[in-house]
Amino acid sequence: MVNQLLQQSKDWVLRNKVATFLSVALFAMVITTIALAVSNNNNATDLEECEAQLAPFQSTTTTMQPTLSDSTIAQTTAEGAGSTTSTVSMETSPLPEVTTVTSVPTTTQEPGVINYRLPDDNIPLHYDLMLHPDLATATFTGTVTISIWSARANDQIVLHSHELLQIGRITFKCLNDTTYTYINTNVDRDLDFLKINLNKALVANYISELTIDFSGRLDAGIVGFYSSSYSGANGAQV
Repeated sequence: MVNQLLQQSKDWVLRNKVATFLSVALFAMVITTIALAVSNNNNATDLEECEAQLAPFQSTTTTMQPTLSDSTIAQTTAEGAGSTTSTVSMETSPLPEVTTVTSVPTTTQEPGVINYRLPDDNIPLHYDLMLHPDLATATFTGTVTISIWSARANDQIVLHSHELLQIGRITFKCLNDTTYTYINTNVDRDLDFLKINLNKALVANYISELTIDFSGRLDAGIVGFYSSSYSGANGAQV
């Protein structure tokens, strides 16, 4: 009997597919509508609770703008139900004018000034100096070897040399390039410059060695390397 009822129900569903689909869809729509109504009701309740909790923290702020004038300031103080107004007078006086005078220093170069400083194309790093005085003849000889660093490209080395000094043999050696050689010299007596000319320009940052033999007299004057004497306790010349 039960099997017969189930079979009849199955046959009816198969014969009425459209009606069955519409019935299921209608049932689902009813359930969804009920669920949305319940959700909206819960949201409204939650919103009302939030507004009730925020109400104590909400207040109205009133800003009073005082009236200011050039000479008075009005001040109002609340006392109980009434108010008291007090006026404070202010007197102003103009600031004194301040005049600032700034003097700019002026630099003037005296005419005819000679610059005795050496050019900075070549920088000496080290000196090896040997002096050989001969007191009997009041003469001396010497040799100096100068280690030089080239700060920039140049083909001339300039030194100080007094006119009383006699320049002898000159040798030049570049430690970075052995093709450099010494050519000749020029002397500037106004500046006491000895200018040593090379066969080509030195490259910046090159290291070189310049060796010069020289000689002079010890009694030519109290300039540079010279001899002097004085009288001792017994009158002897020392």
